[in-house]
Amino acid sequence: MNSNKDISGIIRDWEYQPGQTSARKIRGKDGKEKIQMRIELGLLQMETQGRPDGERPHGKASLLDYHLSRLDEYRAKHGSTKGFKLNKDECEDLYREALQYYQRCLSLFSLKDYGEVVRDTERN
Repeated sequence: MNSNKDISGIIRDWEYQPGQTSARKIRGKDGKEKIQMRIELGLLQMETQGRPDGERPHGKASLLDYHLSRLDEYRAKHGSTKGFKLNKDECEDLYREALQYYQRCLSLFSLKDYGEVVRDTERN
């Protein structure tokens, strides 16, 4: 086991307050700004730009962007979007991605970063 990955100290020094969103901005080891949100059993850390988890699904900025590009390709090939479908797993993945953006939005709102709140809200 690797004890230097233990976040107990961070949690102990940052009290959880039920019913309140507690967030802060930090500088990551990569030099980029990050957002941390305190939750009951720990914390979430999110990127400030792009997908909150920093992933680029299928080389796109987000899973939503990927599926929108699929929709555009389908429309170009078939002349309309009629018949285009997402399966259950794809819908669940999109829901999880939207939840990430929502959690970042809540954090940004508590930080009074309203321009970025609008960005993530409009995206969702």
